Amino acid sequence: MTPPLAHSAELQNLQVLCVDNEPAILEAMDSLLSAVGCRAITASSRAAALGIVKSEVIDAALVDYRLDGGETGIEILQQLRDAYPKAVLALVTADPQVQALPLLKDLGVTVLAKPLAAEALVALLQAGVAQAVKTVTSRAPAPAE
Repeated sequence: MTPPLAHSAELQNLQVLCVDNEPAILEAMDSLLSAVGCRAITASSRAAALGIVKSEVIDAALVDYRLDGGETGIEILQQLRDAYPKAVLALVTADPQVQALPLLKDLGVTVLAKPLAAEALVALLQAGVAQAVKTVTSRAPAPAE
């Protein structure tokens, strides 16, 4: 049995958009993210996700590949990348062929396989936060002498 995930200081209050058409999966993502200190914002469709993007600041997004009505999560991720160039973006899928799509690499999207491993998700978010901090500190002006 894996030990329960603990609150992570670097993930505290990180706003993570979760998009999936299955309510049970959204609930599970919300529970997992809350357990490590993140704030999950859930949406069950592209329209709902884009509405959230207009009113919330998103630090990361976990988007399912197959949504209702023939929509895919890739469409959402493209719009999120435009709105949030530094956000950690992940496509969640059970389809191994999707992982090889060149567009995902171009967008800087990580592909997470279903079933989603909690440890992999937390590691992705931590790496994204660490990269953001590294970028900010590398751009910081040198201290005045």
